[in-house]
Amino acid sequence: MWRYIMVFNSLLGKQRICRVMLNHTAAKLEVPPNLKSVAQRYGYIFIKLFGYPLDYVWRLRARTVLSHLPPKGKVLDVGCSFGVFAFELARRGYDVTGVDVNPESIALADNIKEALALRNVRFVCANFLNHEFPAEEFDVAIIVEVLEHIKDDRLAIQKLHRVLKKDGVMIASVPYTSEVKEFVEPAPSFITHEKERVATGSPGEFHFRSGYNSDRLASLLEGEGFAVTQHTYTKAPRILSRSMILFPLVYVLALAFSDWTKNSMKLTVVAKRL
Repeated sequence: MWRYIMVFNSLLGKQRICRVMLNHTAAKLEVPPNLKSVAQRYGYIFIKLFGYPLDYVWRLRARTVLSHLPPKGKVLDVGCSFGVFAFELARRGYDVTGVDVNPESIALADNIKEALALRNVRFVCANFLNHEFPAEEFDVAIIVEVLEHIKDDRLAIQKLHRVLKKDGVMIASVPYTSEVKEFVEPAPSFITHEKERVATGSPGEFHFRSGYNSDRLASLLEGEGFAVTQHTYTKAPRILSRSMILFPLVYVLALAFSDWTKNSMKLTVVAKRL
């Protein structure tokens, strides 16, 4: 079951790298304050056994994203963080380029790449909107949990259209909301275990909208030269804990009950470049 997503356990046997991963901003906020020392000491065992991230919503969404990939090709991972998707794609044989605006994330991604001695993945620290990748360079582009962080999301889609080959595939995954709210002032995107939204100082950390529904996202894509071929919701019961320590049990429950709940948390859209 674990083999479907983010199989860092088959790649990372190094305690040092695992601990650095768990100290990254994106991971630290997933760990309750009273378990931080436990996570730093023993978290690598969980990663070795169950992969990463240790968050059932991310894993459910990852199953969807990875299931839509064509069998081979060059992949651009926009907003790659420290390579959560990129390393899994490289393991599967894709030629992967990850781009992220956060220097902390790219530095960690490069360290992991060096530890794994991978040759089919590279990372670029840049704002995707300003970085000029070659036109029609990629067969696939994935942009996961990123569009809501970009004020001019239409420009982002235009850029993706430019770098994809004709008939290339774009997979976009975003927070789902039935009614999209545009924020007058961008909102901090990190949520603590006390349910507070906080700013950490990381680049690209703010939300400019609450999320997307299928109509809003389809309209955005189709207006910029894409044809939407499929959309899927990531669903999970509200009562499940997102505790890292309880991840093995919670993930199994989430898989078992995801088809029975109406609680849509994420929206993933697959589109073809015309």
